Amino acid sequence: DLIVRFRASPQYRHWQPTTAAAADRVLTAFLRENGRNMVAELRRGHIVAMRDELADRPSAANHWLKIVNVLLNYAVEIEMVAANVAATVKKLTVPNPDGHRTWREDEIAAYLDHHGPGTLARLVFVLALCTGAARCDLVRLGPGNIRGGRLVYRRQKMRGKPAPLVDIPLLPELAAEIAALPQRPTFLQTERGKTSRPRSEKSLGGDFTRWVAEAGLLTLDERGRIVGGMDEHGLSLSLHGLRKALARRLAEAGATPQSIMAVMGHSTIAMAAHYSAAYDRGRAADMGLEKLGSATESPVVRLERKRGDK
Repeated sequence: DLIVRFRASPQYRHWQPTTAAAADRVLTAFLRENGRNMVAELRRGHIVAMRDELADRPSAANHWLKIVNVLLNYAVEIEMVAANVAATVKKLTVPNPDGHRTWREDEIAAYLDHHGPGTLARLVFVLALCTGAARCDLVRLGPGNIRGGRLVYRRQKMRGKPAPLVDIPLLPELAAEIAALPQRPTFLQTERGKTSRPRSEKSLGGDFTRWVAEAGLLTLDERGRIVGGMDEHGLSLSLHGLRKALARRLAEAGATPQSIMAVMGHSTIAMAAHYSAAYDRGRAADMGLEKLGSATESPVVRLERKRGDK
């Protein structure tokens, strides 16, 4: 009953399709295991035990816990229970707390060397790398978002928060790719026979994995599953990793957290810092000390003059 009510709630109905689909996998499994149990009989120990069943996949366990927390918070709102017993259950430690793997410059070069100009594989890559747009936004971008040499759009997936406006200059690499495209509503439009329609997020993710494998950066089995090319944390190169690569590039170029936040469409500086965490710290330190070295003389001179005046 709780899950049925939650799926009819405004919170669930306002989720993006990909968010709802990921939550549905958790909800369906939870329903299968606990559908005939009373919500009021759930205890914190039950939640811990169910979380620990996924201990070999800590990221999946933490996602499961997040969805269950949302569900039980809703149960509190509709007064089905007095308290959320999952609220104080801790997340599991994950091997890589930074999430998606950030693309390195040599990996970017290898991909672009393999997929030449004019290919869809290159267009998707350059569009993602030069805008930092999330996949749900990439499939919606089109000529209507180009205004006076700038790319302007509102982010889609903001989990109930006001969608920030992204207004960034159109980089030359992206402008060159877009100039070669025919006129159509979206840049990544699919052509099937005589019909044309926007590409779906799901198909884009699958195609991108195949393109990365074709560039020699991943190994897939006969069913298209990734079996090689992961890092020490078991993470493979993904489309979302290009979003983080742009944040890294911005940080290495000396961009402020506010600038990174504006380009990426983040709502907080903390998120901008998280996305740019893989920047070259040595290079950033050199740039900072160079700026400090060039500024050390003038404050001292001004201070000495003020004392002399006295």
